[in-house]
Amino acid sequence: MDKCLNELIKISRRVGRNPLLAQGASGNTSVKTDDGKFMFIKASGTALADMSKNKGWRRINLEKARGIIKDKKFAGMAGQKREAQIAKRLVGCCEDRTKGNCRPSIEANLHVLLDKYVIHIHPIAVGAFLNAKNGKAELEKLLANEKFPPLWIPYANPGYSLAKKIINLTGKYQKKYRRLPEILFLEKHGLFVSAANSVDALQLVSKVIKKCSSKLTCPTVKQIKKPNAEEIKNVKLIIRHAFPTEAVHFFYNKNLAAYLQKNLTGELLKAGALNPNEIIYLKGHIVWAESKKQIAKSPKPSIAFLIKNLGLFVIGSDKAASIARQVVEASLFMRYNGRKFGGIVALTNSEQNFIRNCGA
Repeated sequence: MDKCLNELIKISRRVGRNPLLAQGASGNTSVKTDDGKFMFIKASGTALADMSKNKGWRRINLEKARGIIKDKKFAGMAGQKREAQIAKRLVGCCEDRTKGNCRPSIEANLHVLLDKYVIHIHPIAVGAFLNAKNGKAELEKLLANEKFPPLWIPYANPGYSLAKKIINLTGKYQKKYRRLPEILFLEKHGLFVSAANSVDALQLVSKVIKKCSSKLTCPTVKQIKKPNAEEIKNVKLIIRHAFPTEAVHFFYNKNLAAYLQKNLTGELLKAGALNPNEIIYLKGHIVWAESKKQIAKSPKPSIAFLIKNLGLFVIGSDKAASIARQVVEASLFMRYNGRKFGGIVALTNSEQNFIRNCGA
């Protein structure tokens, strides 16, 4: 097996097995070959933790991939049509023996711009800053002693728009510092680290998480109040009746109790969906209901329902529900901490609609 593929699997599993760093199939990783001709990158829809020598990756011809973002015809094309064509072109850049229509990550166009090893994840510690009004300034303070400062990327729609913005900003960075940025913070999105080897890439991730975590807290509860079993059953029936589905799952743990028992949830969820993960894995913003009656009255904007004095209800399969729980817990943590950095910044309606229509 190719040495670079081995390295890709190693770093993917390392970060992918920690739900504080990546939830569901979110995030992506890549490693470029020594000759600079190819790049191994995570395949879309595959969890980083599940990557193996037989699945979860594609090998891309770098020259062909770089040609995509340079193609001027995409500049004036409508978003949905453009992203579909780019995804198709990316599949055409693949040179491996993978069968089926498994496409490389849609963010492959970003990876080709950076150093040999690239890790893109959604750590909740970093997300608390990325979704805060003063998050950029706070991160600059935290990493003020870095010889080469991190690069802040203002929000752009995933895919072509984001790649073009990164091309522009990394170009300016290179002119100023004569090198590529090692750390990129993508507003309302996630963390990119870029390095010449896997050890440095993983150390960069650890350093950023440690720095960010030093400024964050989470509410605690001394004792978890056991939810009423009959109430849980009744709410499940209401959700099934309002939104017919295969299953309704219930979750309640220390993380959820910490927010629910302090009556913080309603305030934290006012801002709407924070990031692409919430649109992808929750199908919209988290629903907050102070009573059972509110569930039936509202349209279905999500698969996740937080009910006062009870817990989290999620519609869908066992796997989808488990991922949704991770995303909800991550969201509550980021919202709770984002308040101390000037307040929460969420996705606009147009940004949400782009993700729904074009994917991320």
